[in-house]
Amino acid sequence: MPKTAAAAALLATLTAPAIQADAARAEEQRHGGALPNAYFSRDPANPKHLTPTEPALALDAGYAQIMAHPRIPRAVHEELRTRFDDVSVTLRASDAVPNPALAVLQSGNVLVVEGTSSLVTDTQAGVGFNHNNGLFSVAEIALSRLGDNYDFITIFTTFSDQNVAAYYMPLRQDVEGLGPCDGMGDIGCVFDSTDGMRLQGVVFMNSADYWRYWDRNYDGVTHELESFDSSMYSTLGQEVAHRWGSSLRFVDPRTGNVSNKLIGRDGSHWAAWVDTDASVMDGWDWSQDGGEFKLVNDMDRYSTLDLYTMGALPVASAQPFFFIDGARFTERDEGAYSMGLDGDAVPADAVLQLPGVAFMEESGIYLGATGERVDLTIQDVVNAEGNRCPDADHTQKAWRQAVVLVTNIGQTAAEAAGDVADLETVIATWEAWWSDRTARALTLCAGLDEECVQPEAELSGGDVRAEAGDVIEAGTTMRLRIASIARVAPVTNARLLLTVKGSGADYVSIESGEVAVGDIDVDATVDTELPIELSDEYPCGTSFTVEAILRSDNAADVRERYKVFPGTREVFAATFKDGDDGFEVDAQGEDDAGAGAFERVDVGLSCAMSKRTPERDLSPTDKGAFVTGAGDELDGSTSLTSPEIDLAGTVDPEIKYGFWLDADGEGAGRLLVHVSNDGGKTFTRTTEEAVPAHDWGIGSVNVKEALKGIPPNVVVRFTFEGDGRVEGAIDDVVVTDRAGRCRAAVCGCSADGGAAPQAAVAALIALLGLARLARRPGRRRA
Repeated sequence: MPKTAAAAALLATLTAPAIQADAARAEEQRHGGALPNAYFSRDPANPKHLTPTEPALALDAGYAQIMAHPRIPRAVHEELRTRFDDVSVTLRASDAVPNPALAVLQSGNVLVVEGTSSLVTDTQAGVGFNHNNGLFSVAEIALSRLGDNYDFITIFTTFSDQNVAAYYMPLRQDVEGLGPCDGMGDIGCVFDSTDGMRLQGVVFMNSADYWRYWDRNYDGVTHELESFDSSMYSTLGQEVAHRWGSSLRFVDPRTGNVSNKLIGRDGSHWAAWVDTDASVMDGWDWSQDGGEFKLVNDMDRYSTLDLYTMGALPVASAQPFFFIDGARFTERDEGAYSMGLDGDAVPADAVLQLPGVAFMEESGIYLGATGERVDLTIQDVVNAEGNRCPDADHTQKAWRQAVVLVTNIGQTAAEAAGDVADLETVIATWEAWWSDRTARALTLCAGLDEECVQPEAELSGGDVRAEAGDVIEAGTTMRLRIASIARVAPVTNARLLLTVKGSGADYVSIESGEVAVGDIDVDATVDTELPIELSDEYPCGTSFTVEAILRSDNAADVRERYKVFPGTREVFAATFKDGDDGFEVDAQGEDDAGAGAFERVDVGLSCAMSKRTPERDLSPTDKGAFVTGAGDELDGSTSLTSPEIDLAGTVDPEIKYGFWLDADGEGAGRLLVHVSNDGGKTFTRTTEEAVPAHDWGIGSVNVKEALKGIPPNVVVRFTFEGDGRVEGAIDDVVVTDRAGRCRAAVCGCSADGGAAPQAAVAALIALLGLARLARRPGRRRA
């Protein structure tokens, strides 16, 4: 059929193709007509934890109907119950034995199971898979043949099942912070129905031809299986991601109340009015244009919400997003067809009710929406759901997936050779799709005998030195060392992408574009020394930042920034890497913190941290910092006081420090900075930080300005105040002074600024202000 004719037939109604509409209507019934969940009971100690009602849980049709995402329609089970005995199947890796009635053959990366009447049905709706017990029978076959060596078992068929498109059957869920739990198999429930097996879930994916047909109706074209555009991969991506989502709530910044407005179809997909950058979890991509939002893409990738739930992103690395409250369609028709949606409310499940965005636009239909834009961050989600636990640093990063092909009744494995060849293509493309859509942060291996690890890259270093002489200053060349490291597995084709920013950036010349690093062996470090030229006009008192991205073919991007202060020397440095560096908590005995007093900790992700605690240290070379109670938010005041810092010989000393202030809105907490010129007997207030952000900031105090002169020594005190809704931290306290020509310009004296800093000290100058670049716009400090 010509494309225009297909469009006419398709766009005549609001609904998408029948297979989509049927699935959407069945799946949007969250628990309608479902059986009560008799398979689990709530743990009295934690209502989000479910306990099997029997030690050896038998998985049957009722379990499938309740627990599957999306829900399997009850009508499917009722049809099958009239034809088959509803016999429970208990999954056990230890006692799984081959069923002699089923012919099984491993062909390459595919386990082929020849269909029988126990696996394949022939009803009034046509040939289909037995979703009552066939799912578990196939899982049992895979366990007996392959062992409990896989996280997911994915079932394909040689025939198209028109009753059910695709779904994910969870067998265990061990991640907290993913959403609500009402005891009915919700994503937010923690449970294990396998008695400790590795297997986490089973995916039903229908036939390859089914997704070709879906493409024709949804996109107007049939995509090749080698193409990421095939709906095969967005659908498989959705079903596997149901392991973690999508049912996150958030605290509405407008009201302070917990809201479920992100949640759409079946309680396990995103609502259509959420800007998910075209998430495969029923997501659309919205772009604001004045007072209207334009619909630009659909179901193509994993969003920041998805990657957070999957453990690919910590809170600080996730991107902001928004939803359209009170969304109503706008429609512009430039062709012969109209959807008739202008002014209608946007349904939560609209993504599957409508054709693909590109298909509609090719037919002259352009959809948008009006409504109130509500900006959110993952922190708003954490405020409602708590921390994701395990956190992104300690969660599983690599998964193995076994692919099983079930043939039609009477069809032999040899006769299914073409389907096997298709699935080999699917496996290779699927692995590449997954790596691309997770930005190489997660690995999924679908080969039956494939080793599966997720390489991790790190950036460190930051040492700076003058190429000639003792001082980095105008008209000279400096060297910046960046260390690239591989963890877990080798990193391939690594390269550095560099940019320079800051007030001194216009006076700096550095190699731009990509700098090759090459392959990095596991636990090896590759040092890259970058020459940086400073022009003769480089102004004193300015700094610049080298922003580096370590990119590779098989690991997630790593971002760091290295801040350099030319024309300075270091007088004092405290990184808290190995201890308190002479700093004292409550040195004056005036603190009144009821909870959250300062403590020196190794900063990193953990389940025990509060939702406002920093996830990362300020610098990449150490983890130590003073934090206002890693697990308790500050209620009261807590102070941190430095030792006496010798300022002898300085001409323009400046105290620089990293600080963290994350509070529940302005007014919940603040940081006060005081300095003393009499050994800490009396203090002068210098600065106040009161704008909250889930991020490291950089502060500074000019001693000469604050104390009206340069004393022999100085003491600095940092005081956080909070009302129980704030976390603060202090890291990398450094005192610098002018050096070289910049020193002479201040004091009119010799340019001799003293001895050059040693390597470890020089590193601190560069690292001061170094922070993770993965920040959340909208909450940055000016």
